[in-house]
Amino acid sequence: MMGNGYILPTDQEDLVNLKLQLEAGQVKLQSRLEQEEEAKAALMGRIQRLTKLILVSTKSSISSKVSGQASLRRRHSFGEDEDVEA
Repeated sequence: MMGNGYILPTDQEDLVNLKLQLEAGQVKLQSRLEQEEEAKAALMGRIQRLTKLILVSTKSSISSKVSGQASLRRRHSFGEDEDVEA
């Protein structure tokens, strides 16, 4: 018999068969969920490492720019004679 797109079991054997198929499907879904969780954790780890790398790189870049600008300011400070430094 057909009803709303689902096969209706005709006897006990069919019911057991459908239950086994359902359980097998649930096992597959659980396995896939676990794989997805592992992949997500791996991606989160990579994102964290890359974020740290970017922060360290940006910090060192900013500090080198700041120290470069500070040395320029020291060379051309108000009241200093440029010939003295050279």
